[in-house]
Formats: sequence, C-alpha cells, structure tokens
Amino acid sequence: MTHFRKSLGLLGVSLGLIGGAIVVGSTETANAATWHKGIPSTFKTHKYWVTKSKVKTEYGKNYYGRKYITFSYRNKIWSITRFDAMYYKDGKGYINNNFINYDSGEGTPYLAYAKTKKNTYELKRTKQMSGWPERHYRFQKSGSTYKVWTRSYWNHIDPNVASNRTEKKWTKVGNFSILKKGVRQSTLDKKDPLK
Repeated sequence: MTHFRKSLGLLGVSLGLIGGAIVVGSTETANAATWHKGIPSTFKTHKYWVTKSKVKTEYGKNYYGRKYITFSYRNKIWSITRFDAMYYKDGKGYINNNFINYDSGEGTPYLAYAKTKKNTYELKRTKQMSGWPERHYRFQKSGSTYKVWTRSYWNHIDPNVASNRTEKKWTKVGNFSILKKGVRQSTLDKKDPLK
C-alpha cells in the first residue's frame, strides 16, 4: 500500500510517497529512437496532470493525497515536475505555518522526447547537471489518460556518488488525467482541484 511520509526540514514538512513500488519488467530504452528538443504537443496544450484515484496516507481516514505532474516553459526551456499534495477529507489543503503542502518534487529541465512505440513517449534531460539524477519519464497513452513510469540512469558528471546508479526497471508512478484549465501549482496546496 502506498503511503505518505512526513520529514522535518528547515522550511517545513515535505511529502514523499513510500510503500510498494510497481515496476515494469521491460528494460527497453529509447536510445535508437529519434530525439526531439522540447515535449510532445499534447503536453504543451495540457500542462497539468493529476491522478484521479486518491492516495491513502499514514494519518488515517481524515486525510488523503494526490500525485501531480506539471510542465513549464521558461527561458526557452521545457521542464517537468512531479510532486504530491495532501488534503483533509473535505478537499482543503493540509497546511500550517510550518508546513509546505507539496514537496520540491523531481524537477527535470532541458527536456527532449522520443516516440518509442505507438502512443508511447519517453522524456529525458538533454543537459548533464551535477547533483541531479538522470531521470527519464515514460508516458503511455491509454484512452484519455497516460500511464506514467520513471527510471533513473547513471549521471556521468557524478561517477563516484554512491546513489548514482542506473535503475534496472521502470517504476510506475500512476495513471494521470488532464487537470482543468485555470489551475496553477500555487493553488494546489490550498484545495483539491477535483473537489
């Protein structure tokens, strides 16, 4: 079962998903595919995505969580961010003076994409950056939603960092649907947009 865990920091509390990971057996990569700078057009049109299914938390039935993926464009650079948010059962954000309702997520700038098979895209960062994981994303279209997986690859800039390893398999993040227009990341910590 997937849970939220809370860790204290100087800026407050961040959320991270823990629990049993769902993995995909395929180790297929997009190395042989043609890579294009930026992101697929559907993500340019729809920049905010959410899991419609609620995530159970360790705080009981009065709280639940959601997973988000957002795309942004700044200084001619496309980026992807994955983060989580927790809410009271009425949909109001769980927030106080010492709490940040969404974590910094896993931001990946300088994106490029490749179409690896029908209805499937892989996204990666094109610029090597020290201290950043080489995080790849796989988006597989299924009806009106996308099934999303992630996988980390060895970062050549940090060859001696112990955590710098290539993951053998893809890990499923969830099934994501388009968020309605007008939603901004700054509002997601205050209220569940699906309520």
